Amino acid sequence: MLDLSLVSGHSHRLLLLGLSVIAIAFLSQNWATPLFVLTLLTFNFYTLASSVSHAQIRSILLWINWIALPLGFYVLQVNGYVGVLGDSLGVTSSNAILLLGLPFYSLSILSLNHEIQTGRIPRPSWTDYVLFGVYFPKFLSGPVEQPALLAKISAFKFSYNRVSLDAGCDWLILGAFCKFILAYYLSHNVHIEEAKDVPTIALSVIAFELQVYFDLAGYSFMAYGISKALGIELTLNFNHPFFSGNIQSFWQRWHISLGRWFHQYVHTPFRAKGPQSYWVQLLLPVLVFLLSAVWHGQTLNFLVWGLWHGLAYLIYVRLLRGRHWSPWLALPALLVVLLFGRFLFMEAEFHILLIKLDRLLSLKAWQEGFGISSLTHSGVAKHVNLDFWVAFVLSAGFLLAEKRNQRLGLPAYAVFHRPATQWLMIVLALLLIEGAPKGFIYARQ
Repeated sequence: MLDLSLVSGHSHRLLLLGLSVIAIAFLSQNWATPLFVLTLLTFNFYTLASSVSHAQIRSILLWINWIALPLGFYVLQVNGYVGVLGDSLGVTSSNAILLLGLPFYSLSILSLNHEIQTGRIPRPSWTDYVLFGVYFPKFLSGPVEQPALLAKISAFKFSYNRVSLDAGCDWLILGAFCKFILAYYLSHNVHIEEAKDVPTIALSVIAFELQVYFDLAGYSFMAYGISKALGIELTLNFNHPFFSGNIQSFWQRWHISLGRWFHQYVHTPFRAKGPQSYWVQLLLPVLVFLLSAVWHGQTLNFLVWGLWHGLAYLIYVRLLRGRHWSPWLALPALLVVLLFGRFLFMEAEFHILLIKLDRLLSLKAWQEGFGISSLTHSGVAKHVNLDFWVAFVLSAGFLLAEKRNQRLGLPAYAVFHRPATQWLMIVLALLLIEGAPKGFIYARQ
């Protein structure tokens, strides 16, 4: 048996790099993806090299470095190869290169390049730099890791640690249940094209909000668990966001690593530029949300979604924060903001979005939609089947467990790591799993 304790640290990282390349090739079903990313990362690395002595050439290389990632992401996203959501719900049948984690990878590499370029951290070795980019749990899952991860990668060595393995398995079971059971059954209740009456629109919006949560959180938890088992702790990307109490706290608990990236590399630099007008400072959060909207997609509905959440955040921070709100009022208000935002998010065809919005604002449409005859004979009634009840019961049970976790003051999702809860999730998964899971919401498959 190979004694890895005798192998150098550099060899450990090279082996991990090889495993990451194989994992990316396996999930993207081709070798072009990891080879393309390795080439891009190597080019990135050498544009940061101090050995490029000619100042003008170095400047050109650095500009190419900064522009290539966002431009490449934009081109691939517009053509439907990567990105998040569109009219096909984030699933494409294209056989072209599928850079599963390119949106997150791009932001991570840009932040690392910035830290190296400004001298805040020393330029790492090629192995560590490339491994930071393609480390497979981070690359494929969604955490937009900060450059601090580089220190953990530089110190990495394969080792057997029972505690880390057990903890990693706990998160892996939780993530798999969220992704392959909860998100899967919820996806059967999202009827965007059929959502023409108010009840079906409402059902689809609620189901889609939960599907996005369980899908993204699910594979984030799986990546967190795999990485924890290896001995590298990633950012825990979610922390019971629906029980935040207000919109500001929600964004601090939802896709945590992405929020930190925008705060550190967009919001903070703008605020640090010295005296600015009152309106610039006031509207800065709205700008951040609009940039986040463009990152999610280039259709008009995303811009409206970003503006909606930016204004909701601004109103809370400037007018409502600090006031005492009853939980019976705060939670419904938060849910209204989130669900209306998800309604804007999910419909990429803007003219259809306006038609649905007109129906949602019509009292007559609500009266007709929720009338006894309508609910019984048409609209949402045909969607109330076994999949609906499985999704409803399991999602409600999961959220109630989250609330209990929060009420007991336990670490995030700790209640799901108890043996009885884990066995329940395993049994339910074995009973309910069916067919091939749908592609990832935030990284097209």
